Amino acid sequence: METSALSFIEAALATLEHAVRDHGGELRHVQLATVSPDGRPRLRTLVLRGFARAPACLEVHSDARADKVRDIDRASQVSLLAWSPAERLQLRFEGSARLHRGDAVARARWDGLSPNARNAYGLRATPGSEIADPADQPHLPPHEQFQQFTVVLMSPASVDVLRLEPEGGQTRALGRFTASGMTGAWIGA
Repeated sequence: METSALSFIEAALATLEHAVRDHGGELRHVQLATVSPDGRPRLRTLVLRGFARAPACLEVHSDARADKVRDIDRASQVSLLAWSPAERLQLRFEGSARLHRGDAVARARWDGLSPNARNAYGLRATPGSEIADPADQPHLPPHEQFQQFTVVLMSPASVDVLRLEPEGGQTRALGRFTASGMTGAWIGA
């Protein structure tokens, strides 16, 4: 067992940082939850593109026409979950998100994407709309693809870290991000 709740949380965050840099880590595929206009939860899997500790920030990308972007435009409160079966580690962040479209933040991220990655944000069909043939999905011209690209930056207020032990035990701690750093406390699993 770790010596303190804070060190337990810090170790989990270090694992997440490594997964983002590694590009192959299981924690890189995260679930983002938003709330629809009629109050229903919506959940989808995204690739975690960035994580910073100070100030705390998680980054994912989206098509500007996607439901999640409209949901965040309306209500910025989100939850983001990362799970690694190999590590038996779950990190659940809660906080608020802000969108960057067509600005310097979006441009800097766009310029760092490969052409294949850019294509994901440039399909003619609106995400979630009905299409005739999944094999026939034409792309927008390259100059129009950037207009659909959105950077979602989440400012977490808290992180709930859960580690499942091989013999059935569970260790859980809650971290709160503050202006002066992070606090941590053990919580019941």
